[in-house]
Parts: sequence; C-alpha cells; structure tokens
Amino acid sequence: MKESNLSARPNYTHVSDDNLKVYMAGVLNKNPRFGLQMFKGYLVSQNVLLKQERLRSCYQDVRISENAPMNYWIHQRVSILYLLLNLMSKSLEARKMYPSKNRSLRITSKA
Repeated sequence: MKESNLSARPNYTHVSDDNLKVYMAGVLNKNPRFGLQMFKGYLVSQNVLLKQERLRSCYQDVRISENAPMNYWIHQRVSILYLLLNLMSKSLEARKMYPSKNRSLRITSKA
C-alpha cells in the first residue's frame, strides 16, 4: 500500500469548529428535526467526513445555543402483526382476570 500511496486511514475534511457550527445551524434551521445521525448522513452525502466526537460536540453546542430539544420522537408505523399480537395478549390477560364458568366443565369421550 505504501508503494501505491494508498492509505487505510480516512481522510477527514478540514473545517474549523466555528465554520462547522455556522453550517450546522443553517442546515438545522432548514431541517429542525434532524438528529445527529441524520446530520451525519447529510454530511456524508455532501462528501464531508468528520470524527464522531467532534460532530457530536458541535451538534450539542448548536442545539444548546438555539434552545432546541436534543431529540425528537419519530412516530413509527405500526404493523398489523404487532397490533394483532397486542390484542391477543390483552385478551389473554382478560381471560386470566375474568375466568369463564365453563372451564370446570370437562368433556370426555369413551371409545
């Protein structure tokens, strides 16, 4: 690899913290629901590679300076299978709380 001038280390983008914070504040004003991972993905799509610790500290500084929440809840779509399993577990709990009178009845068949 040395012969070909190739390196396994990533080439990080050289950006000052102040410039990064200004850029980040501009992007977060346009997209206020961007979290840290979304912003990291956005930077990667723009061919900007930064260390995770540096990105996290700048992100927290920008969020704190804007009095913005650090995270948002993302509402997920609920699958039908999840709903069915949830309903079945509730009906099983109801059966335990209110047992039916027919449980003591035993049906036996003589062959």
